[in-house]
Amino acid sequence: MNILSIETSCDETGVSLVKCSYNKNRYHFEVLGNNLISQADLHATFGGVFPSLAKREHAKAIIPLIEKTLRDGGVREAAHERKNLDSAKDFLEREPETKEALERLTTFDTNTIDAIAVTVGPGLSPALWVGVNTARALSTLWNKPLIPTNHMHGHIFSSLFPSSRMFDFPALALLVSGGHTELLAIKEDLSIEILGATRDDAIGEAFDKAARLLGLGYPGGALISKEAEKHRDAYPTHTSTLFPRPMIKDDSFDVSYSGLKTALLYHLRDNPIQDASNLSELSREFEDAALDVIVSKTEKALKTGLFASLTIGGGVIANTELRKRLIHVTDSLAVPLYIPEMGLTTDNSLMIAIAAFVSIQNKKMRVRTELKDIEVRANMSSSLFY
Repeated sequence: MNILSIETSCDETGVSLVKCSYNKNRYHFEVLGNNLISQADLHATFGGVFPSLAKREHAKAIIPLIEKTLRDGGVREAAHERKNLDSAKDFLEREPETKEALERLTTFDTNTIDAIAVTVGPGLSPALWVGVNTARALSTLWNKPLIPTNHMHGHIFSSLFPSSRMFDFPALALLVSGGHTELLAIKEDLSIEILGATRDDAIGEAFDKAARLLGLGYPGGALISKEAEKHRDAYPTHTSTLFPRPMIKDDSFDVSYSGLKTALLYHLRDNPIQDASNLSELSREFEDAALDVIVSKTEKALKTGLFASLTIGGGVIANTELRKRLIHVTDSLAVPLYIPEMGLTTDNSLMIAIAAFVSIQNKKMRVRTELKDIEVRANMSSSLFY
């Protein structure tokens, strides 16, 4: 199945064309075309993603990105029937720039494309609508079925790329990003239960806020990690005790990060940063405290003996120290770890194609031909299929 996938949940515009197959109990994903545009530099001024700006940039980028992906994927340019063009444009009334550019996509022979997958949530509603409306327009223009896809399922199943058997069930999933911090239980029928989640800030959000307090800029996770590594290299045996580990001994699988951020705020109020060495030390102290909590909760879940494997996903999985710790935990417990390639940790459209195909194969979703009832679900739960 060749799937054209679209991702616009936040500040990355992603379009992919992926050949998806399943045989001999393994999933196989071949990338025919894959393109991504990040808006991170534009939003750095605001210290976070500004929704109306994200929507505008998605609308500008999406048609050119689809064109490039089709060409990269070897989709031939040829005369295409335009009889559906006006009906397709009706879905783009709220994106006039995209509507005007849509006609350029009538010049491709799309017979090799079987379906279109698009992120419907969770995410920023204005940003999501650009992707959803464009996907509905393409579905009409090309007469292709549409697969509305949960963004978080993209993170869950991204570790199956490029070729892998399915997780051992029951599986535990750890999702850590700017908007989510969750532990999920996944059964063999792919039903999903949320075991624990953050009660306030997501871990990625906490890193971004901490980076602003430390004067490091946005996005903050990678910047804090870079500073923390400097201190680890210089002081490998240092024990971090400066900041609290909220809820680390709590019986639940929930976490909390707002208190950790506040502890950093108060520390900096009373102890301003002295020099570069002090900055690296504080970055390490904060990172160690944040990671101690989530790794402890993950290890606690695995030690129940209820889970046969662990899959991890989300932007914070790019954190080198977190990867090291989770590998150590799963190795010590002899639990298989499914870990995505570094390029699939951030938001991307490739993971949306993967999640769409896995969901269809397991009969959790079906391709859709009725388009008007497909809408954005900005607060969509990680446990839900559309």
